[in-house]
Amino acid sequence: MKYFVTIRGDSMVLELEELPDGSFRARGPDGEHMVDYVETTPHEASVRIDGRSLTYWYSDKNGTTSVSDARSRFDVQVLDERARLEASIFGKKLGGRGAGEVRSIMPGIVTRVFVKEGDAVEPGMPLLCIEAMKMENEIRADARGIVRRILASAGKTVNAGDPLVDLGA
Repeated sequence: MKYFVTIRGDSMVLELEELPDGSFRARGPDGEHMVDYVETTPHEASVRIDGRSLTYWYSDKNGTTSVSDARSRFDVQVLDERARLEASIFGKKLGGRGAGEVRSIMPGIVTRVFVKEGDAVEPGMPLLCIEAMKMENEIRADARGIVRRILASAGKTVNAGDPLVDLGA
Protein backbone atom coordinates (compact mmCIF):
# COMPACT_ATOMS: atom_id res chain seq x y z
CA MET A 1 0.00 0.00 0.00
CA LYS A 2 1.23 3.50 -0.82
CA TYR A 3 1.39 6.19 1.85
CA PHE A 4 2.12 9.88 1.41
CA VAL A 5 4.16 10.96 4.43
CA THR A 6 5.20 14.41 5.60
CA ILE A 7 7.87 14.66 8.32
CA ARG A 8 9.24 18.04 9.40
CA GLY A 9 7.80 19.57 6.22
CA ASP A 10 9.50 17.04 3.89
CA SER A 11 7.14 14.88 1.85
CA MET A 12 7.80 11.39 0.51
CA VAL A 13 6.02 8.35 -0.86
CA LEU A 14 6.37 5.19 1.22
CA GLU A 15 5.23 1.77 -0.01
CA LEU A 16 4.54 -0.89 2.62
CA GLU A 17 4.15 -4.57 1.88
CA GLU A 18 3.07 -6.83 4.74
CA LEU A 19 4.98 -10.12 4.75
CA PRO A 20 3.60 -13.50 5.92
CA ASP A 21 5.47 -13.26 9.25
CA GLY A 22 3.77 -9.93 10.09
CA SER A 23 6.80 -7.77 9.33
CA PHE A 24 6.87 -5.21 6.53
CA ARG A 25 9.00 -4.42 3.52
CA ALA A 26 9.18 -0.62 3.26
CA ARG A 27 10.28 1.14 0.08
CA GLY A 28 10.99 4.84 0.24
CA PRO A 29 13.30 7.49 -1.18
CA ASP A 30 16.31 6.02 0.64
CA GLY A 31 15.76 2.43 -0.52
CA GLU A 32 14.20 -0.72 0.86
CA HIS A 33 14.09 -1.68 4.53
CA MET A 34 12.74 -4.56 6.61
CA VAL A 35 10.53 -3.27 9.43
CA ASP A 36 8.94 -4.90 12.49
CA TYR A 37 6.47 -2.85 14.50
CA VAL A 38 4.99 -3.65 17.91
CA GLU A 39 2.74 -1.32 19.86
CA THR A 40 3.96 -1.86 23.44
CA THR A 41 1.50 0.57 25.11
CA PRO A 42 -1.23 2.83 23.72
CA HIS A 43 1.36 5.58 23.06
CA GLU A 44 4.60 3.64 22.66
CA ALA A 45 5.92 1.50 19.84
CA SER A 46 8.99 -0.67 19.42
CA VAL A 47 10.24 -0.52 15.85
CA ARG A 48 13.01 -2.63 14.35
CA ILE A 49 14.38 -1.31 11.06
CA ASP A 50 16.90 -3.58 9.33
CA GLY A 51 17.66 -5.22 12.70
CA ARG A 52 18.17 -1.95 14.62
CA SER A 53 15.66 -1.52 17.48
CA LEU A 54 14.18 1.86 18.33
CA THR A 55 11.45 2.99 20.73
CA TYR A 56 9.06 5.79 19.80
CA TRP A 57 6.43 7.58 21.86
CA TYR A 58 3.57 9.20 20.02
CA SER A 59 0.28 11.02 20.38
CA ASP A 60 -2.32 11.87 17.76
CA LYS A 61 -4.08 15.19 17.46
CA ASN A 62 -6.24 16.24 14.53
CA GLY A 63 -4.61 13.94 11.97
CA THR A 64 -1.04 14.80 12.96
CA THR A 65 1.05 12.41 15.00
CA SER A 66 3.63 13.89 17.33
CA VAL A 67 6.55 11.45 17.66
CA SER A 68 9.49 11.39 20.06
CA ASP A 69 12.50 9.09 20.10
CA ALA A 70 13.89 10.46 23.43
CA ARG A 71 16.34 12.69 21.52
CA SER A 72 13.97 14.78 19.43
CA ARG A 73 10.30 15.37 18.73
CA PHE A 74 8.75 15.74 15.29
CA ASP A 75 5.32 15.81 13.68
CA VAL A 76 4.26 13.21 11.11
CA GLN A 77 1.27 13.36 8.77
CA VAL A 78 0.27 10.30 6.74
CA LEU A 79 -2.32 9.92 3.99
CA ASP A 80 -3.12 6.64 2.31
CA GLU A 81 -4.12 6.65 -1.37
CA ARG A 82 -7.84 7.01 -0.59
CA ALA A 83 -7.33 9.93 1.81
CA ARG A 84 -5.06 11.62 -0.72
CA LEU A 85 -7.70 11.23 -3.44
CA GLU A 86 -10.32 12.64 -1.08
CA ALA A 87 -8.06 15.61 -0.34
CA SER A 88 -7.65 16.27 -4.06
CA ILE A 89 -11.43 16.11 -4.64
CA PHE A 90 -12.56 18.19 -1.68
CA GLY A 91 -9.49 20.23 -0.84
CA LYS A 92 -9.34 18.49 2.54
CA LYS A 93 -6.53 19.78 4.67
CA LEU A 94 -4.29 17.44 6.60
CA GLY A 95 -5.65 17.00 10.06
CA GLY A 96 -9.02 15.45 9.36
CA ARG A 97 -12.51 16.61 8.61
CA GLY A 98 -13.56 17.57 12.10
CA ALA A 99 -17.18 18.60 12.55
CA GLY A 100 -19.35 19.11 9.50
CA GLU A 101 -20.59 17.02 6.62
CA VAL A 102 -18.88 13.78 5.73
CA ARG A 103 -19.17 13.45 1.96
CA SER A 104 -18.88 10.53 -0.41
CA ILE A 105 -15.48 10.19 -2.06
CA MET A 106 -16.88 8.06 -4.88
CA PRO A 107 -20.10 7.21 -6.66
CA GLY A 108 -21.79 4.02 -5.45
CA ILE A 109 -24.60 2.52 -3.42
CA VAL A 110 -24.82 2.82 0.36
CA THR A 111 -24.99 -0.78 1.60
CA ARG A 112 -24.86 -0.30 5.39
CA VAL A 113 -25.11 2.51 7.91
CA PHE A 114 -23.25 1.76 11.14
CA VAL A 115 -24.31 4.80 13.21
CA LYS A 116 -27.52 6.53 14.22
CA GLU A 117 -28.33 10.12 15.10
CA GLY A 118 -26.97 11.05 18.51
CA ASP A 119 -24.13 8.50 18.42
CA ALA A 120 -20.71 9.63 19.60
CA VAL A 121 -17.95 8.68 17.15
CA GLU A 122 -14.19 8.50 17.48
CA PRO A 123 -11.56 8.90 14.74
CA GLY A 124 -11.40 5.78 12.56
CA MET A 125 -14.86 4.56 13.53
CA PRO A 126 -16.88 3.30 10.53
CA LEU A 127 -19.89 5.45 9.67
CA LEU A 128 -21.26 3.68 6.62
CA CYS A 129 -20.31 1.45 3.71
CA ILE A 130 -20.51 2.28 0.00
CA GLU A 131 -20.33 -0.37 -2.72
CA ALA A 132 -18.55 0.79 -5.86
CA MET A 133 -17.38 -1.48 -8.67
CA LYS A 134 -18.27 -4.59 -6.60
CA MET A 135 -16.03 -3.48 -3.72
CA GLU A 136 -17.28 -2.31 -0.34
CA ASN A 137 -15.59 0.83 0.99
CA GLU A 138 -16.04 1.87 4.62
CA ILE A 139 -16.36 5.59 5.18
CA ARG A 140 -14.83 6.36 8.57
CA ALA A 141 -14.86 9.33 10.92
CA ASP A 142 -11.73 11.46 10.79
CA ALA A 143 -12.41 13.16 14.10
CA ARG A 144 -14.37 12.83 17.32
CA GLY A 145 -17.95 14.07 17.07
CA ILE A 146 -21.67 13.46 17.52
CA VAL A 147 -23.85 12.29 14.63
CA ARG A 148 -26.32 15.14 14.09
CA ARG A 149 -28.01 13.76 10.97
CA ILE A 150 -27.68 10.80 8.65
CA LEU A 151 -28.11 12.05 5.10
CA ALA A 152 -27.93 8.71 3.24
CA SER A 153 -29.64 5.40 3.84
CA ALA A 154 -28.93 1.80 2.83
CA GLY A 155 -29.86 1.29 -0.83
CA LYS A 156 -29.38 4.96 -1.78
CA THR A 157 -27.22 5.75 -4.81
CA VAL A 158 -24.69 8.53 -4.12
CA ASN A 159 -22.26 10.50 -6.25
CA ALA A 160 -18.79 11.74 -5.32
CA GLY A 161 -19.26 14.79 -3.13
CA ASP A 162 -22.76 13.92 -1.90
CA PRO A 163 -23.28 14.52 1.86
CA LEU A 164 -23.59 11.30 3.89
CA VAL A 165 -23.43 12.16 7.59
CA ASP A 166 -23.47 15.47 9.47
CA LEU A 167 -21.11 15.42 12.47
CA GLY A 168 -21.20 17.96 15.27
CA ALA A 169 -18.29 18.79 17.54
